[in-house]
Amino acid sequence: MAQKTLTPLSWGKPKLEFCALTDTGELPTNPNWVELPTPVLDTTILTPIRGEQKTAPVEGGGNEAVLYQANNYTFEFQLRKVKGRNNPIEHFDGVVSGEHALRLTPEDPTNEGILIDRLQFVVDDSWNASEGKKVLYFGDVLIPVDGSQRVKPYFAPATTDPDPDPIG
Repeated sequence: MAQKTLTPLSWGKPKLEFCALTDTGELPTNPNWVELPTPVLDTTILTPIRGEQKTAPVEGGGNEAVLYQANNYTFEFQLRKVKGRNNPIEHFDGVVSGEHALRLTPEDPTNEGILIDRLQFVVDDSWNASEGKKVLYFGDVLIPVDGSQRVKPYFAPATTDPDPDPIG
């Protein structure tokens, strides 16, 4: 088995997993993390939306003080609709019932990934002749029930390579 190339960057083909939250917006006691199919190339995106800025301008120009509100975030990815593959996150006319948690492990799992405790998805189906049917999953990142940070670092559990010989 060939050894994967390790990289100092948190990039490449992501492993995405999601879990439905309880009605109170919390992770279940025994979470059922479901791995998503590999997303369409370059569609997995975490976008920060800078919080509102309030300034205290003074005569003659300049600011005496600046106050920022917390950032907001969106997370999105696209999946191809493949024969025999069901929508991993069900929707009705784009509306997804309930909230989810999501974790992203980068291609090199020893690098820092992303954990989102609470996310509300909407879904858009699209089709074109060159790529067929695709499904866009777009999520608004919500404040976790415990009030903690919305986007957290995530490190995948260490795995043991069944074949430590990089040549074999």
